[in-house]
Amino acid sequence: MKREFHLACPHCGQLRKLHQDNIDDFYQAHVSRCLVGIASSMFNEIRVTGRILLRLFDPAGDLKDVRLTSNLVVDAGKALIIDRLQGVSGPPAVPDYQAIGTGSTAAAAGDTALGTEIGTRVQGALTQPTALTDRLISTFVAGNGTGAITESGRLNAATVGVLLARQVFSVVTKAAGDSLQIQHDIVIS
Repeated sequence: MKREFHLACPHCGQLRKLHQDNIDDFYQAHVSRCLVGIASSMFNEIRVTGRILLRLFDPAGDLKDVRLTSNLVVDAGKALIIDRLQGVSGPPAVPDYQAIGTGSTAAAAGDTALGTEIGTRVQGALTQPTALTDRLISTFVAGNGTGAITESGRLNAATVGVLLARQVFSVVTKAAGDSLQIQHDIVIS
């Protein structure tokens, strides 16, 4: 049986009741083109923003829960972007690792780590769905990161590393047999 989920656009707050098969359509058709997000680019400024789409699946592969929220690109992440552009010392590694945790302190520009990281970080698959969108898709398989998940972050190493972005959200309960997929977009506008 296909379930329905309520998702709100992280830009304008528009709430939609969606069947699980329509989540990607809403994300592509509305969220990625929302006028509230686009309006800031009208002043010829460059903004780096993030958003995440979390999908929790039960052991049979059925969708149990879904969340869509904005993500804060932290100061260390902005510095990492500049360092990569400048080719500083290497340059720094690509931020293609996702971490999850149980911390509840709101994300802040000065964050350099998750509040309470759990499980093992996952190196995800990178794609570029549009010229100005970087996408990382990571899956925390059964047994990895079990618990009351309330935060996620994108980093450039399997341990320690530089935090690019972080977000805190309402509890997603990941049971031992569940898998959690996180689609983490970084967008230039």
